[in-house]
Amino acid sequence: MGQWIIKPDNDDSDFYVVWSSGVDAPVAWGTRKEVEQYFIDRAVRDCQRANQEAFEQIAESGSSQRYRYGSGPLFGSWEDDELTVVNTFQPDTPQSILKRSDLRRYVETQDDSLLTPIDWGDE
Repeated sequence: MGQWIIKPDNDDSDFYVVWSSGVDAPVAWGTRKEVEQYFIDRAVRDCQRANQEAFEQIAESGSSQRYRYGSGPLFGSWEDDELTVVNTFQPDTPQSILKRSDLRRYVETQDDSLLTPIDWGDE
């Protein structure tokens, strides 16, 4: 399972979110230095995900993710308007959609009311 870095705001702010595909949710956030330390503390093999090249790509696209799923935008990039959140901050919140524009506020407040539950119809 991978982790990549998303820059929520397309500006000069020093704030980043680490997103995990293992839990489909944010797992860490903070300044560039804090995010780099997160990867260093976790595993040497993950350190490359927070290197200079990754942050150059983040500055350009908004995300360190390098692969597209189908014809859609890079996950977490400036063009990706919505993120699917599976493991939310509150245990009873179902799989949901988070507007990319709410990402920073979501991780800072851990407010699941910013999520829109996915309507799976009649399952």
